[in-house]
This record gives sequence, structure tokens and C-alpha cells, in this order.
Amino acid sequence: MNKRAVLGLMKDKGIDLIFVGNLAISDPSFFYLSEVKKGAFENAVLIFWKTGKRAILMSQLEEGLIKSRPGYEIVIYGSRKNADANKILDQLMRKAKRIGMDKTYFNAAGFESLKKRTSKKNQKIVEIGRELTNLRIIKTEGEIARISKACKIASRVAREIPDFAKAGMTERAIAAEIEKRMKVYGADGFAFPTIVASGPNSAIPHYRVGDRRLRKGDFVVIDFGCKFQNYCSDMTRTFVIGSPSKKQIDMYQTCLSAQLECIKMTKEGAAFGTIDKKANEITKKYGPPLHAIGHGIGVGIHEGPRQKEAVLKKNMVLTIEPGIYIRKFGGVRIEDDILVTKTGCRVLTSAPKELVQI
Repeated sequence: MNKRAVLGLMKDKGIDLIFVGNLAISDPSFFYLSEVKKGAFENAVLIFWKTGKRAILMSQLEEGLIKSRPGYEIVIYGSRKNADANKILDQLMRKAKRIGMDKTYFNAAGFESLKKRTSKKNQKIVEIGRELTNLRIIKTEGEIARISKACKIASRVAREIPDFAKAGMTERAIAAEIEKRMKVYGADGFAFPTIVASGPNSAIPHYRVGDRRLRKGDFVVIDFGCKFQNYCSDMTRTFVIGSPSKKQIDMYQTCLSAQLECIKMTKEGAAFGTIDKKANEITKKYGPPLHAIGHGIGVGIHEGPRQKEAVLKKNMVLTIEPGIYIRKFGGVRIEDDILVTKTGCRVLTSAPKELVQI
């Protein structure tokens, strides 16, 4: 976390403190700003003052996760002495006139409650969701190390998929085995629910899993990732059950060519939109794309840079994931996590990219 950038944001927006609540909806910025590495921190709040002072208000249920942290005040609620979290929160924010927060991660009831309490004190809520997200785009060396570890875990599992995924298994069973192995190999959790899409299901980019059994001739798109110390990995490999048809081979090779070409183009100064356009040019014989070429990853599985007009900068981490989908027939997607460097890029995920038969 770049403390100077946070303080610069507060100065630019004229706010007295930043309020980040990891409440009903988990907020990735909580983990980015607090730099905590373990625990869910449910119903915890981070407060960042313009003086640089920071406080974490957290439940006694997770008290053992943080005993002390330099630069942070740790405030525990839920005990007899400090039972009312809202009362403590009001006390911590009492001198602030302008409070910055990302409303995206509040449910309606929670936001209305906070808005009502702050309005009584003539405090103004300032929306800074976009600005908080932008703070996370350029990764520090520590963040890169944690993402790299998450990628290493996922890559190990990816290489093992042909050893256990077989015809006759259900999509659900394969997903469970993938998630088990990620946990065994050191993952703290999953970046998102694992996708195992077989046969016609593989033509649905955001399919999850079902009870369909893998059959001879199926494409199988497997998209998964894990978290390590709150940082994500995200990779996809496509397999075929038995011998592929000429059509399947052409679909796969076209998608792979698009991915390899886009990775070559990924470097500081490159326009994300230009990379996206190149992928579309290569795969256009199969129709228009159903999704963009990629997205940023970090503490959030989908974060900046996302905009097609974005210009890549050193130490951004993003995915390159072209896809080809033919309804009722099947689909192909190949995805890797990429670190942007000054002269090019480094691929953080590793597993065979030739069309593997299982």
C-alpha cells in the first residue's frame, strides 16, 4: 500500500478520513489499505485519517489475528466494555467533516444507517470508489510476490488436471478436486467459484459447474484461481476428451495464436484496447468476442486496468484471456496472469498450452 498516494487522494478530494467497511459485502480495498494477510475480518472497519493515523475496528471473534501493528490503533468491539460497534465508530469519526468511502460495498440498509448518523453531525459522505480502485492498479514488490505465490499454486494444480480429470466424471467432482488441491498446496481460499464447463456448457463464458458428466469429444474449459494472503490468481486451460476433431483443433490453435500474440504486445506504454483489438482480429472468423481480452487482478479478482483505453504501466498485473465460443458446440479459453515490465512482460502462471487430451 502506497501511503503517500492515499494521503494525496485525501488531499485532492478534500476529505478528512477514509472509511472502508468490510461489512455485508467484502471490500478488497480493506485488505489493500490494512495490509492484513490472514483472516476474513467480517464486519471490520478501517479508518485512515489525513494525518496518516490508521485504525482497525474489529470483532473480538478475530481478535487473535492482530495483537498490535505499527501505525495502527486496534479497536475491539463485542466485549462487555465495548459492545456497541456503531458507538465506537461514531467516536472515531467524530471530528471528520468530509468522509470518503466506496458505496459499492455497502448494502442499502447499512449505507442508509451510516448516512443517517453522519447527517445528524453535518458530516458529508464523498464517493471515492473509483479513486480507491485506481490506487490498487500499480503493484508493489510485496503485492507481486503474493500474486506470484497464488499463481504458482494454481499452476501446479493446472498441470495435474490431466492426471485426475477423466471421461465420466461430473463437472462438480472435477471442480471439487481442483479446489481441494489448491488448499493442500497452500491457498488461503479461492479467488472465485471454480468453473468446469464441458461440451456445450464450454460455450458459456460465465458457466459455473453442474452434474453433467464429461463425454468423448467434449471441450472442457476449466477456469480457476486461488488467494494467497488475500491476493488472487486467475487462469484457464481448455482440454478435449479423446481425440479432437479438425474443427476443435482449428478453434484451439486460433485462440492460442491470439493469446500468444497479445502477450507479445503486453508491455509498458501499450494500449489495452490495441491488444484487445488484435485478439479480435485473429479470432474474428468465429464471430464477435463475448468478453474483453482481460482485466487487472490483485486483492480483487476483477480490478483495474479494465478500460479498453487504459495504457499499461510497469507493475500492473492483468490477465490475457481470449476466448472462442460456438453455441451448442463448445468453447475455448486460454488465460494467464501477466506482470507488465518496462521492456515487456512476465507470465506468472505456467502450464502446458498445447491442446491436451484427457
